[in-house]
Amino acid sequence: MSFIKKEDFAKNQLDNNTMRDIHILHDLLKKQCPNLHAKRLSALMVATQSLLDGQQLSLTELGRNISGSVAPKHNIKRIDRLLGNNNLHNERLDIYRWHARLLCGANPMPVVLVDWSDVREQLRHLTLRASVSVQKGSKTPVVKMVNFQG
Repeated sequence: MSFIKKEDFAKNQLDNNTMRDIHILHDLLKKQCPNLHAKRLSALMVATQSLLDGQQLSLTELGRNISGSVAPKHNIKRIDRLLGNNNLHNERLDIYRWHARLLCGANPMPVVLVDWSDVREQLRHLTLRASVSVQKGSKTPVVKMVNFQG
């Protein structure tokens, strides 16, 4: 009779839960954002799974943490293509819209916090971020835009 270590069991349970969560998120986005292209949605879910697995949010780390037998450089390029995809950037507004409805649906008067700041000083790239206050001291972004001031 073999026994499973407690740490291995906990990791396996966590992996199963995140896999289930990814499937739920995929189904919700597919239903709530029908304009989101199926291949881009799948690529977005791969990136999300990679983030949950690796716990690091950078282009390189997302690529490195994609599971599979493909060389890391190919996965890094895959994430690079996803992040640079103009169609995904256009479709993100549908995702923001759904996310805002989800967060604010029960509250007709949500507290919206707006932040306008330089992405990099002196480069005139500014980011505008609107977040909803969800609990004391906590906020969830609902939209983010980067603008060039020339």
